[in-house]
This record gives sequence, C-alpha cells and structure tokens, in this order.
Amino acid sequence: MRIEVMRAKLHRITVTEADLNYIGSITLDLDLIEAAGLVAGEKVQIVNCNNGERIETYVIEGARGTGQVCLNGPAARRCQPGDIVIVIAYGNMEIEEAKTFNPTVVFLMGYLAIVSRGMRWLILLEPLGHAPKMGNSIHAVAFSYFSNAFVPRSGELARCGALNQTDGIPVDELFGTVISERVVDFALLFLLTGVALLSNMDSFLAFSASFSLPGGTGPLPWLAGAAVVFMTGAAVAWVKREALAQVPFIAKVFGFISGIGRGLVSVRHMRRKWAFLGHTAFIWTMYFMMTYVIFLGIDSLDGITAAQSLFVMMAGGFGMVLPSPGGIGSYQLAVQYALVALGYNEVLGLATANVVWATQTGMIITTGGIGYLFLMAAGLKKNSKAVTTPS
Repeated sequence: MRIEVMRAKLHRITVTEADLNYIGSITLDLDLIEAAGLVAGEKVQIVNCNNGERIETYVIEGARGTGQVCLNGPAARRCQPGDIVIVIAYGNMEIEEAKTFNPTVVFLMGYLAIVSRGMRWLILLEPLGHAPKMGNSIHAVAFSYFSNAFVPRSGELARCGALNQTDGIPVDELFGTVISERVVDFALLFLLTGVALLSNMDSFLAFSASFSLPGGTGPLPWLAGAAVVFMTGAAVAWVKREALAQVPFIAKVFGFISGIGRGLVSVRHMRRKWAFLGHTAFIWTMYFMMTYVIFLGIDSLDGITAAQSLFVMMAGGFGMVLPSPGGIGSYQLAVQYALVALGYNEVLGLATANVVWATQTGMIITTGGIGYLFLMAAGLKKNSKAVTTPS
C-alpha cells in the first residue's frame, strides 16, 4: 500500500504579490524552493493562515534572493500581499518507506533526547531517596518542553509540579535537581560553543557583528550591570538573613532555597555518574543530529560541514534561551544570521530556520501533549488510590 506523506514544507512565509492575470501557480524565490527541497512544477498545497483557505497549485521558479512569494491566477483571489501562508508538498511512498522518512527520523531523535532526559533525572533523584516511575519522569520532561513553547522558562517548574503530583516528591528538591541538570547542560553548551567558535572563528566575528543592544553597545555592559545588581541583593540578604527569616514569606523562600541546595548536592552523591554522563552526551548528540539531518535534506546546504552545522545549532541554542514563547522569532533570527555569517543568503537562512523550528516545535507539541495526558491519568490514578485506601 502507498500513502501520501508530507515531505517538505515552507512554514509561515509572507505573500509578496498576487497576480490574477498570470498563469495559475505559485512563484517562489529559488532559494526558498531549494531550502524546502521543492521541485519546479511540483504540486503543492497552500494554506492561508489569515483566512483559512486551502489551495492546490504548482510551483514555478522566481528570481533567487528576492524573497518572492507570488500567488498567480485564480489563487490570487484567495491570497493577498501580506498574508501568512504555509506551502506543503506531499510524497507518495510505501508505508515502510514513510516510517523512515526524514521528518519521522527527526521526530524520533527529538523524542529519544526527551526519554534520555527523563532517565537522567532519575539518576539525580536517587541520592535524595526518591524513585519515581520512569514513565512519569519522561512525560514530565516532555510536558516541560510543551510548557516552554507557550510560556517562556515555565518548563522547569512545570515538570517539577507534575512529578510532585504523580509521585509526591517535594517541589523544592525536584527543582534543585533541575538546576543541577541546567548547570551541567550549560557547561556543555559553553564547551560546544567554544568548539564551534574555534572551528568557525571568521563566521563568529561576522555573526556577533550582526547584533547590538539598546544604546548601540554589546552585551557585556548589560551582563555586568545585572551581575552587580544580583550580587548586591544577595549580599544584603545574607547580612540580614536572621532578621529576614522572621518574616513568614521570607522564611518559606529560605526553606525553598535550602531544598534547592539539597538537590544541587545530589550531583556529588550520584551512584551512577557514568550513566549520567552517557545520557548527557546522548542528549546533545540527538540535539545536533536533529539539526544536521534537516540540513542534509536541503539541497542549497549540500556543502555544509558538521562543524558549521554545530555553529548554527549553538547560535540557535542561544536564541532559544531568550524569553520568547518556543523561541519564536529569536531562534529564527539567530539561525538566519549564523547561516549568513557562513556565506548563505538571508532568504535561505530564514527558510532553513523556519523548517528546523517548525519540525522541532511539532515534535515538542506532539510529545508534550501526550505527556500531559499520561501525567493527568497518573495523577487521577494516584488520587483514586488515596481515596480508596482505608485510614
């Protein structure tokens, strides 16, 4: 049996023209065509995000580097300049081939990273005397990514709250282990960033020149100012800690911080350190492969090296750190500038960033939604047992 499978997509591109009197089709910048792996004359579906219209037409090549997205003929009645559209191409293939097709592979690698994160979390919880169910841990991690996609930086607390509800572990201790994970991940992030910079120094200098903060300055003065404010506040709190501890709310804050400390100490007492390091290496390998596999599928990036892909991935990683829902906007900008720094044009850079972001976000929403349902079912099961257990 053969089925139709989504094989390529240009996600949320802006219509630049609508020509009613031209031959019916969609004219696309050649860079966009190559970035998505489309073929001139190929049948595509156009989904208009502004009015909900779905149109079937075919692709014709536009001038390279222009960013052109022009709906021609009758389709011009359904799309206007400024509309946001999604262009989808489908492939007809055997079911077995579809199971191993590129988007599925990328989804699988992303989910394997989530599974590994859930298993790594269990290793950190062991020294604290907690042994939650592996499934609950994995689904809590998936839910954290889902939460971050809508409310920036909410995922850490969301997964702690979820595991607290399903397994009864104190949130402060859970949060401490999450911080421990973040410390390790940030250390690896900066290590990989160093590798990426050393292997792409010219591109990094071009990339850093693309950004400026308010006032025309670089990031260092702002970071230094924030550090001074934080350290001053921490010093005052330490000197006045006994007086502040008399305030009920502050006492709860100190207790919460103490629980975080216990979670951080769990790193020193891990029984399975090599397993923890193995999971960490696997997680970051999957992150890299998710990006690299997509790059390999884009004809215009055919010559990109693994080192250059790492450079783009690290740039995108810092874009995701910024407080925007799911990294939307900041991720695309970072990846686009990184690819421009490597010598690719802006249109190709933005199109590539959108393909990677859409694929990863689709994986996060799918696995996070499933994780939420599983966690909700686990919580209800736990509560029902508590009700039926005789006192």
